[in-house]
Amino acid sequence: MKPLVRSADRRGALLLLVLGMLTLFVIIGGLMLTLATRTRIAARAFADATSTTTAGPLQSQGVLDEALMVLLRGATNEASLPQPMRGQSILEDRYGAATTGEAVAGSVRQLTMGTFNGYKAILQASIQKLSPAVTHPCDLNGRIITLRPTPDDGTVASYRILRTTGTAEPFTVFLANTPSNRSAVLPKNRCDIVVNGPEFLNEAHDSFDADPWLARAELKDSRVTKFSQCTYGTTAACDNDNDGVPDGVWLSGVLPDRPAPRGGTLKYEVSYLVLDLDGRINVNAHGSLAATQAAASWPGTVGGLAIGGVPVGLGYGPADVEASRLLAGGPNASTVPGFPSVRWSNLVQGSTAAPTQTAANADQRRPTPVLVAAATSTVEGRYTDKVPGTGAGLPLLQQLAVSGASPTDLQARTRAYLQPPAGNAGVPTLTFFTPNNINDLQVSPYELRLDSDAPRSAAIRNAVGDNPFTPAELERILRQFDADASFLPQRLAALLDGYAERSRMTVTTDSWDTPALTGTALKKVRDFMRQFPAPTLPTRAMANNADDDAAKYAVYDALSPDVTAGLRFDINRPLEHPSVPAGLLPSVKERYCQHLYTLLVALGAPAGAETAQWAANVCDFRDSDSAMTRFRIDTTITDGWKAAGGMTVFGAERPDVVITETVGWSGKLFVTLHHPWKAVRVDAGNASVDTELVNPSLGANNMVELTKKSGNDSVWRLRVDGGPAVGLGDAAVAGQPATTCNLGPNTYAVVQTSDDSGTAISNKITLSALVAPPVGTVVLERLTDPAKALNNDQTSEDFNPYVTVDRAPFTVAQDQNSAQKQRRSSVTFWKQAWSAAGPGDTVPATYPSLAPWFHWPNRPFVSVAELALVPPGNANDMLANFAQPTAGTPLPTPLTNPASGVVDAVHVPSRFATTVLPFGGANDVLTPLIANERVASNGIPRWREPGRVNVNTIAPNTGNSVSVLDDAVWKATVGDGGPPANPFANNAADSFTKLVSLGGAGGTPYFEAPAAPRDGDAFFNYATANRIANVATIRSHVFAVWITLKTTDTSAGAPAEAYDRVFAIVDRSIPVGFSKGANLNVRDTIRLQRFLE
Repeated sequence: MKPLVRSADRRGALLLLVLGMLTLFVIIGGLMLTLATRTRIAARAFADATSTTTAGPLQSQGVLDEALMVLLRGATNEASLPQPMRGQSILEDRYGAATTGEAVAGSVRQLTMGTFNGYKAILQASIQKLSPAVTHPCDLNGRIITLRPTPDDGTVASYRILRTTGTAEPFTVFLANTPSNRSAVLPKNRCDIVVNGPEFLNEAHDSFDADPWLARAELKDSRVTKFSQCTYGTTAACDNDNDGVPDGVWLSGVLPDRPAPRGGTLKYEVSYLVLDLDGRINVNAHGSLAATQAAASWPGTVGGLAIGGVPVGLGYGPADVEASRLLAGGPNASTVPGFPSVRWSNLVQGSTAAPTQTAANADQRRPTPVLVAAATSTVEGRYTDKVPGTGAGLPLLQQLAVSGASPTDLQARTRAYLQPPAGNAGVPTLTFFTPNNINDLQVSPYELRLDSDAPRSAAIRNAVGDNPFTPAELERILRQFDADASFLPQRLAALLDGYAERSRMTVTTDSWDTPALTGTALKKVRDFMRQFPAPTLPTRAMANNADDDAAKYAVYDALSPDVTAGLRFDINRPLEHPSVPAGLLPSVKERYCQHLYTLLVALGAPAGAETAQWAANVCDFRDSDSAMTRFRIDTTITDGWKAAGGMTVFGAERPDVVITETVGWSGKLFVTLHHPWKAVRVDAGNASVDTELVNPSLGANNMVELTKKSGNDSVWRLRVDGGPAVGLGDAAVAGQPATTCNLGPNTYAVVQTSDDSGTAISNKITLSALVAPPVGTVVLERLTDPAKALNNDQTSEDFNPYVTVDRAPFTVAQDQNSAQKQRRSSVTFWKQAWSAAGPGDTVPATYPSLAPWFHWPNRPFVSVAELALVPPGNANDMLANFAQPTAGTPLPTPLTNPASGVVDAVHVPSRFATTVLPFGGANDVLTPLIANERVASNGIPRWREPGRVNVNTIAPNTGNSVSVLDDAVWKATVGDGGPPANPFANNAADSFTKLVSLGGAGGTPYFEAPAAPRDGDAFFNYATANRIANVATIRSHVFAVWITLKTTDTSAGAPAEAYDRVFAIVDRSIPVGFSKGANLNVRDTIRLQRFLE
């Protein structure tokens, strides 16, 4: 065995190991120190990049966004804000103070009301713990309620309250299911709520004086020269929009200071520029295709009458605005309407050739764009050739709101005037000229969908349907001086071409108004509704016994559903609807009268026969039949509508037959009857079609059949005061044809007691039973409903008596030689004023003077201003007291009494498609509604109507190189019949009454004096008032906003101030919740937001 040999001694190995580990620790420590140092340097650099004035974007965007939200919804603690901003946010201006509370768990659901169970268009909820407390449930109607569930229970969304029930909390609210967020999820649990205040309650208008957040620009040659008012200030020190003109003031305290990374403080100053977009021409909604038609379509003379100077359009809506004026290169062509130009044609129909670039010049500082995607092809305008386009036609309810016996003119292509009769003796012919009677009536500009649910593709070409311009395309016009303008959507700028810069302050793509009751009218209606018992049922359809439970729904039974929902009364609410059975039509019309009557009473009119008569006349003025509407009156409305057994009035209808003269001798009486109506539609091809036809219940082929009977009763009859009446249908007749006596337009017939006048008479009726004393009055009577038999039982639903429609004095002379006629006054044909004629006159004789036209269209109203032509009094009284309105003496009606505020409480809804959201169909919803409510409408308004111009915020624009561009926005809006200068430029219209009067003394609708051939019809005296009532407003909802942020770092060694900007387009017509300082869903009002370098 070998002995163990010990290896050499290995001293120092452990030491080496220890030293190695220490070295490693030193290296790791050094590495960590290096990493920490590098991290600290990077953190400081990042802090400099994000939190100091050297960086801007990351932090400044959040700060700018908060500045925008402060402008929209204010701040919770207003004491920190600059004085001009306190209580002056954009949404607070509309809604005022909010009410808070909660929705009961599980109560928010689709409607569960009887026949209408499960309809998605209406929601219901129970709400409680309201602060401040609500004393009457109807105070909540028409207001916006915003649900604020937790994130896992639903979506923050806003709805409109249509009706409220309950005598105490919890109240049940019925909501229009039209939230701005279409994907909103309803909460299942208890959730907080915010109820906005009534909109525009204390300040019903927007103007520069009323709204300190609006900036007021002054234009010369369509360019800004200065701002006489800045947003929240006066002395401009900041150019927010880069156009070279100072437009904003610096405001401190809008945003709180923040700590700066360098140890100091970041201080913020904000400058706002808020431009109103509602005081402009809307390139989507305004104007028509009339100016694009060939000059040959518009002859200067028709039927020997010069009509080239007759204005085009009847004032039906925004299509009547002469938007082509803003793109005019000079005066308009003779006889051709509007201002034809390639630019206007391109804007509405698209370019016919590839657009070419306009170089920079004195009028257009930035070159107009070349569209690469369309460099070799056309560019589409707002309309395309697609059929039917995105509009797909107007809903039936909207079609019925314009159709009637008289022509309408949605296309703004009609020239209306009076064709004088031969020898200027008698009643003229009302004439409607359009270039083509068929083609011009086919497509309505109001089929263009502008609502929030409609597509806006901003496509340069090949759009699926109509292609309205978008806010992004408007941004290119508004921000054309910014460096990134060439990267924005270019279509609108390319089509405007060399007018893009001069259009910057005069055009918009969006303008909206609300149809809500506001201001004084809202206060009056609200106070009137408070006089009713608190409703516990939303409709009589829910009552077990309609009579016993009447108090439970009294307010909703007495007043119109739109009025109780906070809307203005729709004077064009459909009456003759296909879903209305003939047997229910009288009650549907009577319900219309009731709803207008109760509104008039709420506004301060006396509850009685006079007010009721005018309400019934309004109904018969606009319905298409000849039946005089029966209206049974209740004079104590607030205890529930109970008209049975009360007073009754019958509406007046068009006087189809009047007495023009009487004469008598030797015991014989001769009475001349006249049908004084003739209206035609003509076109450039001389085609002529009768219009405003005689209703079939009175005769066929546009002729009044004097001998017509309804059952066994004559429709017409004569009587002498104090004597029996004799029906014309019971008479011996000599006429055309031989068995009847028909009166065509502007023709006469003689009713005689004996057929021996000695004069050849082609149309005559012999009534031997009519006995005439030496002196007396002959009375013409008619059945109130010529389609029904006589019924004198006032308690019957079919009550159908005779009523007096005209009366005339007569004298029976001893012999024919001494006989003297009584003839209607030569001063005014229609008034029951009589003058004696010479004994040598024949029987009958043509009326010797030119008579005025009696405007009675039997079609829905053009606008609320047309109400000024509805006469007071019954069928006879309106002739007995007839007077043509004048500038200083309008007809004495509730409308022309400015104190009543009727113009602010009624409206004609927008003609644009989808401004009303239909729910349900004819059988499942509309038929039950008609049966229960006697209201032929199943639409829910969206509370947003496009295309009205705020006359208070139109920027003055003078000194243009093209003179027709001077104040072009005002002149395009008001037309040639209105004042050339805007009366509201320095004296804002604070009510629709003042608006429609165009600021005139007395506050009655504006009255003009048109020249021939429009000087014989009072409708033409109110042409401008009609137009302005449909195209103008006193409020604004859409605004362009620039915000400039100046950031100052007080730290030692910090760089100089930094500047950042944001641009936004906001639309407060979109329903959102408002509670001061709370974001809620306020961002839904922001249509476009872009942070700028």
